[in-house]
Amino acid sequence: MEKEVQQVLDKVLHSAELPTLPTVASRLLILTAKEDTTLNDIASLVSTDVSLSTKILKVSNSAFYSFPQQISSINQAVSILGINAVRSLVLSFSFLSMRGGKKSQAFNFEKFWQRSFAGAVAAKLILENVKGADTEEIFISSLLRNLGQLIMACTIPEQYAEILIKLEEEKSNDEAVEKEIIGAGHSFIGYKVAE
Repeated sequence: MEKEVQQVLDKVLHSAELPTLPTVASRLLILTAKEDTTLNDIASLVSTDVSLSTKILKVSNSAFYSFPQQISSINQAVSILGINAVRSLVLSFSFLSMRGGKKSQAFNFEKFWQRSFAGAVAAKLILENVKGADTEEIFISSLLRNLGQLIMACTIPEQYAEILIKLEEEKSNDEAVEKEIIGAGHSFIGYKVAE
């Protein structure tokens, strides 16, 4: 790895502004990775966060899922939706609530999340027509596909603002401009942080 890229990566990885998942989402990822996890375990964990529980119940009762009966508890939502769908919802709401401390003035956090969420929903809807496709995994993957942009906007806001200005002026490929200015694209940064 080039020295310049390693320096940027070190700055990102050691930044106090690196966004982190909320506790419930982090614990849910650990819990769902275990083979002996029960629906009750998932419901108990999600129930510890009132705001998250409310959002999940609201989405569960929306036209998106179109269930014939009203879902009134997290236990019921987990048993009807399943662990993967609840995990997708928890991660979606958690990522949507993440904000960096030292924000880039040029980066539009709201627009970023709207695009990410719209892309994830579209990918899920498309793959519902593909036999055997894991739509929840696709949803999460699509939601996170540009996470490196958020990471750079939070951890190296001045450099990322420079990238955004150049992108606006030239209307060129974001990965190419990112590589030109900092030596690495957002896909690489996102991958290395996730790793």
